[in-house]
Amino acid sequence: MKPVGWRGRSDQVHIGQTREGNPIVGFIAVTQLQVAQARENNIRSLQMDSILTWMTSFHSNSDKIEPGAMELVAFDVLCGNFNFDNMSPGDMPDWSHPIFLIYHDPCRLRPGCDRPWTKGSLIRRERLHEDEVASPEALQRTIEDPELRGCFLEDVEVYEPIDSNMPWNTPDFQRYRGNGRRRVDYIMFSNHRTHLQQVCEEYAFVTQLATLTDHIPMCMTFSAAVGPASARDWPQVDTPDSDDSVTCKVMYETTV
Repeated sequence: MKPVGWRGRSDQVHIGQTREGNPIVGFIAVTQLQVAQARENNIRSLQMDSILTWMTSFHSNSDKIEPGAMELVAFDVLCGNFNFDNMSPGDMPDWSHPIFLIYHDPCRLRPGCDRPWTKGSLIRRERLHEDEVASPEALQRTIEDPELRGCFLEDVEVYEPIDSNMPWNTPDFQRYRGNGRRRVDYIMFSNHRTHLQQVCEEYAFVTQLATLTDHIPMCMTFSAAVGPASARDWPQVDTPDSDDSVTCKVMYETTV
């Protein structure tokens, strides 16, 4: 069976050059995986297998900025709508995929558990235009309030990942209370194929697109510097490793 129903795009970005004249580049990929699927179907796992193969091939075969010159790879970012979260029991085959051994998710504490500061990224569609989420400021207040968040955002209580079986899809949906932490959108980075070590500095939940989409956009600010994660065959200095996500600054953006 071949993976279906997903999209992907990868770009190589030229961001400068070293003092020696070597090009500095980065890789950014975005994808959207299969929406809710039957329990016996492992389409998303196959799609993530394909992403790893596709990214490896793209990194190896991308045209060189300057033919013959060694490129310094500063960052490798993978983001998009993966259509599963890291805590729902029904999504376990997906959040335990090896892709998370290569790409680091700053919101993830461990497989099956997000960091306490994370929030859900999906607004329940039937409540998308209600006052509590109808403006950037109102959406921010709702995200920050655990009780309101449980009323308006989707939960990590997915046992059978099919739309009709979601616990909030009930006739009395306005009375449903949950945790509002179903985060299906990801921004991840990998130090696996880079010459520089990437560190998450800030992570933001963006509320500016209130009522325009049922997804809550996210953005990440990261730094890249020579460090322990540097690739082989490139001059580097030794620097102490750091916990790059425990102390990252979490923000809420209501303006673009």
